[in-house]
Amino acid sequence: MYEYCGGQYTRQEAVRYGGIGVGGLKYINGAEKVDEIKRKGALRSNIETLKDGIAFYLRDDEGNYLLLIHDSELLSISFDKEVDHIIRRDKFSLFNACISKGMPYHYSKMMLMEDEMTQLHPVRLKIITKNLDEINFECVRKNPLKIKEYFLNSPFRSLFVEDYNTFQYIL
Repeated sequence: MYEYCGGQYTRQEAVRYGGIGVGGLKYINGAEKVDEIKRKGALRSNIETLKDGIAFYLRDDEGNYLLLIHDSELLSISFDKEVDHIIRRDKFSLFNACISKGMPYHYSKMMLMEDEMTQLHPVRLKIITKNLDEINFECVRKNPLKIKEYFLNSPFRSLFVEDYNTFQYIL
């Protein structure tokens, strides 16, 4: 970690960036060596910013793994979510009540009833490297925008692209 990505930040340096890590991701695919690991379920992931790169701490019931990417290898980091399709209810909707009160969408959508949901899409984080490897994660946080804030305050903000959509009603 120290030789390849410069090591970890000190506490004083971490304060300057507003923190150096975030959790709440699930590894999907893209890193060849990680994909070779035999696992039953998904790999949970935390991110840590290093002095010359980024570290993904991956874990499951069988073990812990570390994926290091040097900052010279990073091409882009995208944070996106497709538009969710929701049916407007004629009856009372707790979702609509939450939205009309100004509650953020990612919390309000937890109040959706089954007859309102048609297509709900997860928030995804995609890391693209210079070798054009596409490493995909899915956000499992209640507030996925914390991941956006993390990257906007990190040294990788110039590589960060956001396309976060919420919802639209369908008939």
